[in-house]
Amino acid sequence: MYRWMYAQGRSDVGEASSELGLSPEAGSRAFAMLGTLRLIDQEPGQDAALVMTPEAALRRMLSEAVRDVEKSAENLRRRQQHVTALAENFLSLGATSSDGATAEVLEGDGRIQGLLLDMTNCADEEILSLHPGAVPPPEALELALLRDRVLSSRGVALRSLYHQQFLNTAHSQAYLSQLGTVGVDVRTAHVIPARMLICDRAVALVATADAEARPLTVVLRGSAAVEPIAAMYEVCWQYASPLQRHPDEEEPGEVPALTDQQRAILQMLAVGLKDEKIARHMGISARTLSRTVSELMRALGVDSRFQAGVRAVQQGWVT
Repeated sequence: MYRWMYAQGRSDVGEASSELGLSPEAGSRAFAMLGTLRLIDQEPGQDAALVMTPEAALRRMLSEAVRDVEKSAENLRRRQQHVTALAENFLSLGATSSDGATAEVLEGDGRIQGLLLDMTNCADEEILSLHPGAVPPPEALELALLRDRVLSSRGVALRSLYHQQFLNTAHSQAYLSQLGTVGVDVRTAHVIPARMLICDRAVALVATADAEARPLTVVLRGSAAVEPIAAMYEVCWQYASPLQRHPDEEEPGEVPALTDQQRAILQMLAVGLKDEKIARHMGISARTLSRTVSELMRALGVDSRFQAGVRAVQQGWVT
């Protein structure tokens, strides 16, 4: 078709198709292909089209390709700048050389929480943690349990050392027991030197205090800085006690006859799902769910939905 149009000096698709023995559909497809190859130039809304020489078509295609490459290069530069900014501010794990070391004091809860999130998201092999001080509220422990469950499912080895006072309240005791079910190796001790998180032995986050006893959070990077901290952790771990079954916990007994609905609800409680999500998954109303959870809590002898999930696992009601 192009040879015909070039020789005739006009771009009549119908005439060209008739002369070449093409169907109207085949002629339209051929004409569209010529436009893609820039061998014809047709302005929008115009019937007539200019038949371009091969040299002109090639120059036009090259010009368009150069513009596309320049646009892509500019987009790439902007993305590179954005990623570099993120890396400098948030993803600086392992930024030092293998024999180097850096220490940085972090200020602001937002920055500390951001680094904690990056450390857990970037962990490949191991996370070690020390937990002294006051016991967090149940809501905070539920979130921590969900995070550890995700890390364990990724194959990250988890070891956590807690102060003995975590065994003195019902919700924290239940939390420690539940950690074992998600693959966390747990021990307790009467003395915990500092709050600490060590990720892949490449970066460590340590809560400490300055000379005037003001709280500080320090991030250490590089093997030269982190290895001594990890060695101290190993000493604490060796002198700590493996988590034992609490004397008040009942041994697993006979599993009651649960309905499929009750068993499914207990399983979702055990993994920390909220009531709204459980009701949506089960296709029941919030009122029906609340009534069922209350019945299960009474049967298990616990005071919270979180404890119900933990106790159900301990008693073998769900796995």
